[in-house]
Amino acid sequence: WKRLTKYAKKIEPRNDKKYREHIDRTRLKDKTEINFRQKSKSGSQGKSGDETIDIKFNSKGEKTIWKIHY
Repeated sequence: WKRLTKYAKKIEPRNDKKYREHIDRTRLKDKTEINFRQKSKSGSQGKSGDETIDIKFNSKGEKTIWKIHY
C-alpha cells in the first residue's frame, strides 16, 4: 500500500447496514474511485456472499461505471 499512496488515496471504509455490505474505498489522483464491496449473506445454506469491484471513471464530466463480480 505504501507504494500506491503516490497514486491513490484510501478513503474511510463504509458499512452499509441496509444491504449488509462492507465497502473498502480507494480514490486515485484523477478522481477514479475503486470500491471493493463484500456483501455478507446469512442463511442456512452457508453460501459465501457476493463480492464486487466497482470502478468509476471520471473523465471530462462523464462517468463510466464498471461492476466486476467475482
